[in-house]
Amino acid sequence: MTTALTAQPPATAFNTASAANRELIIADGLCPQIAELLPGALHELVALGQSQNPLAAISAELEQRRREGRRVQTLHIVAHGSPGALRIGGQWVDAPALIANADQLAQWGLSAISLWSCKLGNLWTNGFERPQ
Repeated sequence: MTTALTAQPPATAFNTASAANRELIIADGLCPQIAELLPGALHELVALGQSQNPLAAISAELEQRRREGRRVQTLHIVAHGSPGALRIGGQWVDAPALIANADQLAQWGLSAISLWSCKLGNLWTNGFERPQ
């Protein structure tokens, strides 16, 4: 399967103060309920389509932006959720997936990650310890 990333401009242009704090929204482009919310996005948006590895797709997007001089500081991920996992790009991402991809995630170099999802709860329950 291929990864489809669709970039969309923000609903309103952001001023130079907010541009200094680069924020990016990565949203599950496969969820119809999320798709309804996307036109109102106030930050630059990338809709993630079907992906065998959504974390790798996000990594590639962040790396491309770094190379272009548009380093992301705050990442917002909007996805469907269930207790302890979120679904993005047609795949479930849970604590074991995050741990398995910890080296890749460390390369993201973000100041903050915000997860926006229904029913997600705490990824670090179910006996998994949070990596340091």
